[in-house]
Amino acid sequence: MYGPHSLPWIIDQDDISIRIERMSSMIAYHRHCGERTLDKRIAGMVEEVVVHPVEPMLIHRHPVQFLLIHLASPIQVAARTTTTIYGTFPLDIAVMTSDRTSDDPIDVFSAAPMKLTLYGSPDHGMLCRYWISPIEESPPETRPLQEGVLRLTLRNDTPRWTQISRVVLRGYDMKLFFDDTTVSMLAVMRIVGKNLAETDTENNPLRPGMTRSTELMAMGIVKAISRKFMMEGDL
Repeated sequence: MYGPHSLPWIIDQDDISIRIERMSSMIAYHRHCGERTLDKRIAGMVEEVVVHPVEPMLIHRHPVQFLLIHLASPIQVAARTTTTIYGTFPLDIAVMTSDRTSDDPIDVFSAAPMKLTLYGSPDHGMLCRYWISPIEESPPETRPLQEGVLRLTLRNDTPRWTQISRVVLRGYDMKLFFDDTTVSMLAVMRIVGKNLAETDTENNPLRPGMTRSTELMAMGIVKAISRKFMMEGDL
């Protein structure tokens, strides 16, 4: 489903149905995903649309800044050790005009479960989209319209063993890539102290030949604070 599509375009795949058709002077857009439906009209010259997987930062049209990935099994990282694990992360899907010059895509939705959680204290914590991920030694099979492959590098720069059970990523940092079968994101978590870690993502695909996806935060859909994120508290 990802990539450019000439109009009219109709698809019905994995509980997602999209229909984009020309009317006399407008474009009719219809999308059904799970229990959510959207109908809208588009005025203007639209010959092609582009569908991309994007940062999972919208919860029922309300933006959040962070994604909290809860590891299904905690992992202990030895002192002064770097290790790489694989997991999954949720996706949003954006439908855009082919020139992608508008700050407002035609539609942004998600087929993945939408849950929220708080990281930190009730007074000063960050509201995050919540996702539970398995831990694997190699890239897992995924449902590419709902989830992507996360490659997570854990770097323990401290002189003590550290247990990791969650990873918080800032939406602005996310760099997604896709091909015909997989969506991917590469992340790094650097443990720098007791209950203190820095997270960021890499601007590289999981494997050669993957296409870089559109970044909604760079388009201004969600205002960014700054790159990288410092986790303080429970890791």
